Amino acid sequence: MDGRARRYYRLTSEGESRLAEEAERLRRNAETAASRLRARRPRPALTAALTAALTAALTAAHTAALSGGVCGGLA
Repeated sequence: MDGRARRYYRLTSEGESRLAEEAERLRRNAETAASRLRARRPRPALTAALTAALTAALTAAHTAALSGGVCGGLA
């Protein structure tokens, strides 16, 4: 290309082994990173279930407070 001399290289069997090891190391690191990212994201179904449970508990506590029941100081 552009009148430049080209150089070709051949991967040795030792180089191929080292390349495979490096590729596997990078794959494991990428999987670890992806796993950590998945763990940080809230799961919509779980978040919705927790929100519903918390809303129900707070509503019950508020209702108990309005009717004169004991609710731990929530009103």
